[in-house]
Amino acid sequence: MRFVLVAFAFFACAGVGVVACGGTTAPLGDPGSSGSSGSSGSSSGSGSGSSSGGVGSSGGSSGSSSGAPAGEVPSKHRPQPVACPSQSTGGVPCTSDAECNTTTPYATPPSYCFQGHCGPDQCDVDGDCGATGVCSCAGQTRGYAGASPGNVCVPADCREDADCGAGRWCSPTVSYDCGGFYGVQGYYCHGAGDECMNDSDCVAPHGGPSPPPYCAYNPTVGHWQCGNGGCAG
Repeated sequence: MRFVLVAFAFFACAGVGVVACGGTTAPLGDPGSSGSSGSSGSSSGSGSGSSSGGVGSSGGSSGSSSGAPAGEVPSKHRPQPVACPSQSTGGVPCTSDAECNTTTPYATPPSYCFQGHCGPDQCDVDGDCGATGVCSCAGQTRGYAGASPGNVCVPADCREDADCGAGRWCSPTVSYDCGGFYGVQGYYCHGAGDECMNDSDCVAPHGGPSPPPYCAYNPTVGHWQCGNGGCAG
């Protein structure tokens, strides 16, 4: 009789399941465990979304960008216009640039008719460069063979940070196609569509060692992008 009662109790437990007889064992499909797993999945998805929302690789000869961190300030920008020191020493009188240049290309550095005399300067202040140009001081913008004898006008859509609106900056750019060999090639506002703010935001495509990538204004797309070109001559 005792054997029959023990066997009956055993099969009763098996029929009810772990809820009745396994006091410390959780039933299958425990909501707490399942909820924890769901939370983990949501967190992983959020992180992936944030990462993929950053800037991806640019095509062509451009480098790729890790994206400009929120609140980043460009290392080079123009709080206000500046006047350039004159490099001219009073050349021959003139009325046009054509009167100041040799007919042999690249024989001498370009000479401009500025303030009635031939010399290396094309400007002293931004106002000498038309309605929107910027006067780039000697040494900042280079020409053939890296020569930079005087101040020259470069294209721009801003002359100081204030021209770009609150919280934005007017920065000098190198050539998007050639990089820094020719120095400053213009001044442009940073905006919401930019893919980079500083050179440090750019990485070499496919891990290539050279030339180093850089952040430059790309006139084709109308905003700042990472470039990876190089020129000389």
